[in-house]
Amino acid sequence: MRVTLLFISDKCVLYMSELGMGLPLLDYYIAIIRSKVGFVAARQALVLKASKLKAVEALGLGLIDSAHANAEETVKATVHIAKTLAKQQWDSTNYADLRKLLLLDGCAVLKLTKTVVVHSCL
Repeated sequence: MRVTLLFISDKCVLYMSELGMGLPLLDYYIAIIRSKVGFVAARQALVLKASKLKAVEALGLGLIDSAHANAEETVKATVHIAKTLAKQQWDSTNYADLRKLLLLDGCAVLKLTKTVVVHSCL
């Protein structure tokens, strides 16, 4: 599960190789895709078309957070994000619980029914 996805523009593609090989997707996988990929056109490109999306295309569909010219720029952006998150001093347990709440459909399919009570200190 992702928090942030950063791609090198000329090197990366986003592709679900399982679909290219004709493998079925399990119900929990589809539930997670539905909850993580909000834009219908993006779900269609990933699942129904099994598209190999270059970084710019994936960015346009909201599947990745940024695309960078080279590895060095990607690393700089990653370090910047890490420093920004570290400054917020989030409680890791609360953060993990919030992430689970964002994936309720996938958790339900997997029968992960633990009730999460979050005391936000974000």
